[in-house]
Parts: sequence; C-alpha cells; structure tokens
Amino acid sequence: MPSILQKIQISFILPLIFSSLSYSATLSDSARVSVLTCSPGNETYSLFGHTAIRVVDPAQNLDLVFNYGTFDFSTPNFYFKFIRGRLDYMLSVSTFREFLAEYIFENRSVYEQELMIPHSSKEVLFNNLLENYRPENRYYRYDFFYDNCATRVRDIIHESLDIPVQYNYSDYRQELSFRQLIDPYLAATPWLDVGIDIALGLPTDRIATPWQYMFLPDYIMTIYDKAMISEGNGSRSFCSNIVTVFEAEPDTETASSPRPGQIFWALFLVAMLSAGIETGRKAKWIWFDRILFMALGLLGTLLVVFWIFSDHIPLAANLNMLWAFPFHLIAVFFLRRGTNPAWLRIYFLTAAVPVLALLISMPWTHNLLPRAILPVLLTVFLRLTVESHLLSGFMSGRNK
Repeated sequence: MPSILQKIQISFILPLIFSSLSYSATLSDSARVSVLTCSPGNETYSLFGHTAIRVVDPAQNLDLVFNYGTFDFSTPNFYFKFIRGRLDYMLSVSTFREFLAEYIFENRSVYEQELMIPHSSKEVLFNNLLENYRPENRYYRYDFFYDNCATRVRDIIHESLDIPVQYNYSDYRQELSFRQLIDPYLAATPWLDVGIDIALGLPTDRIATPWQYMFLPDYIMTIYDKAMISEGNGSRSFCSNIVTVFEAEPDTETASSPRPGQIFWALFLVAMLSAGIETGRKAKWIWFDRILFMALGLLGTLLVVFWIFSDHIPLAANLNMLWAFPFHLIAVFFLRRGTNPAWLRIYFLTAAVPVLALLISMPWTHNLLPRAILPVLLTVFLRLTVESHLLSGFMSGRNK
C-alpha cells in the first residue's frame, strides 16, 4: 500500500518549514487534521489502497501530508531485502498539492475525513508526527498485516487522543481471516490472486479482530465514519462526513488473458489423456512428468526458502508444500523410460497421500487453499498414482 513515488522528494520549502518547527510546534485554532484514503491502483504494491494524514493550518500557511507508505527503490539489495522481510519503509512528508497530483496522475480516487477532535489532541497528534519524522525515527520495519501505512496512521491517532472513541463494528462481517480480507482486492488480478494464495501460509488464515481489519485503508475510512467520541452524557461523530477530493475515471480496460482455472483444467485434461495412453500401452510420457515434477519441486523449494529465510510471518507453515514437494526435484532425475530405482514407486505413492488428503478436505478447508488449484491437485494426484502404477508394471516385467 505504499505510494508510487520511489522516494518522495520534498519540495525546497519543506526543510525550511521543519527547521522553523524544530520537530515541535503549536497549531492555530483554525488548524484541521484529516485522514486521506486513496483507492487501489494498478501496480501490485498499490492494489490495497493507501492511507495518510493531512495537517492544514491556514494561519501558518501549512498544508502537509504525512505518509508512512514510502520506500526507496535505490536501497541496496532492494528485492532481496523485500523478499526476506527486511526492507524498511519510512514516514515522508509532502505538500498536499504534490500528494494529490500523484493520485490524479494515477487516476486513483482520494477521500478525506476531518477528525473532529479537540484542538489539544490535534497538537499532540501533529507533534507526534513531527517526532516520528525525525531522521532517527522515520524508518520502520514494514509488515503487511500488522505494521503498514494504514496501521501506523490508526495507531498514532489512537495514541494521540485523550478522549475515548467508540468504534461500531456491527456492520462488518466478523471472524474473517487476513486471507479473506485481502481476497476482494485481488479479484481483478486472478493470476496474482492465485500466486499470493499459494505463497501465503497458515498465519494468513488467522482470524482478524475488527481492530486489525484496519490494516486495509478502506476499513479505516468506513470504521472511522461510524466512530463516535464520548462527550459528557452524550457522544458525537469522530470525524466529518467523507469528502471526495478526487473521483477517478472509470477503468474501461478489460483483461483478455486466460484465467488460471482455464489453464489448470486444460492441464488436467492433458494429464488424463496421457494417463489413458500410458496405461493402455504401458509406455510413459516421460517429458510431461519431468516438466510437471520439476516445476512442483522448484515451487516447493521456493516455499521452503520463504518459510526459513524470510522474516515475513505470513509465509510460514505453508500447506501448499503438501502437493508441491521440494523432493520432486530429486525424484525427477531418477525418472526414466526404462529401469527406475525401486524406491521411486514408494516415493510416488507416499507423495500421493497428502495430495489425496487435501482433495478430500477441500470442502472444509476451501478458505486455506485457492479454489483455482483444484485441477492442479487432481493433476498431481493422477500423475503420482499413474507413475506408481507404471513403475509397478515395469518392475513386474523386469522380475519375470
């Protein structure tokens, strides 16, 4: 959910502003603080939207946006650090004009909600933001579910208030997992959806609390919209009505590429065709299984690497390793048309068991595995059992 800017270049006037503020400031009575919510973009990192804080003080000619979603592509070993979960994000500051221009250019809607909090709370929040912007404080270790641009905004607002806020979660479906929460944002990118579902492990299937829902910017906007501040014997709205600062033009582009399910079912049909030919002729489509098990082995190895060497908690304990065995990379080199090692048949039979278990349990575990991989599981199970059967036949023929 970071900004598209690789590293926001603050205009020449901002250093002068912060020099005069000295990371501590008072706001005039006309100052306003608001939450900005930006709609999802087309880039992978922007698919879930964005959240930032705007501080406006006409008396001091201030109109600043504090943005916790900034990263720097020029960081040494950027992609390696990102994969390992060791890439630091930062709090950056820009003028509102610069911020808005970027989202207009990207054709992404921008919504604003002014926080209806006491003036003293506005000053505390502003000074907390300035303190966070100190060079020694502005960097943080990004975590998509628990510490991102949206949760940072939620937390610093919460910590800056000295009044109780009542959040109304009654309109939200309860007991959703983190995986279920992000799924709607990936519906328009089916290949990415399947890829992310395969890469994410069991921690992604933990049930999130409504408070944790606010790792997504849209939930901050809608939950804040219904929140109330306790005041004396009554209560009042936590923020103003949602104001549309910029409304994006409708996206008329339609994707024409085949969907994952179509490709995977076609793969299963090829696997069935090869199985029919092989069992009838007692001959093996060796090239098909070599490609299939090589791909599965590489995928399984990648999932193991993610689990062991990455600090990304959601990548741990991945059920997809039950069908994408890393050991397939070894087995495939012993798979031949003629004589094969005796242990290979046992290996294929053993590898088929967890795949069968996944197939049987899918009606109850459909939230843990993407539905699109059903034909993949069928293909893997079919090829494992066919190979075991063929190897049994070849071994019987050899022993006669």
